[in-house]
Amino acid sequence: MLTAPGRVILATLLLGGSACSRPQPEQLAALRAGRDAATPCQERFHEESQTYADCVRYVAQSKAFNASAGIAQRDWFRLGALYTGWVHADMVGQQGDAPADLAAHTLLGEALQLQQQLHVTDAQLCELVGVPCANLGNRRHELLGAAPAKPG
Repeated sequence: MLTAPGRVILATLLLGGSACSRPQPEQLAALRAGRDAATPCQERFHEESQTYADCVRYVAQSKAFNASAGIAQRDWFRLGALYTGWVHADMVGQQGDAPADLAAHTLLGEALQLQQQLHVTDAQLCELVGVPCANLGNRRHELLGAAPAKPG
């Protein structure tokens, strides 16, 4: 039988958080820097949605992010860019843009993989993009459960 503190720790771990660690200020700064670096990619939607996804991926892999930062900070930067990218692509995809929907699927998959590696909570990412977690969580489940729209 778990004690009350044991249940809290187990619930925290099951919900994707870590009972012992909180993000360091430099990690959160890197997450925000990734978001900010990917935001200008939105202009690419005027050209083509796939170009947008390529731009976000390019930014996420950019070596321009503080070369002296450790690998962990670069990963947080990448997560900020990829997560922001999927949210913006999904908004356009919901308006019937099939390439944006495909981009959203792809970027979400990449962001979720990195989120799991870094043990970043959904709440931290919702705060990053300024969208209520209930909305993002519901949309993420819908997106993951549906096949990408076929361009054409």
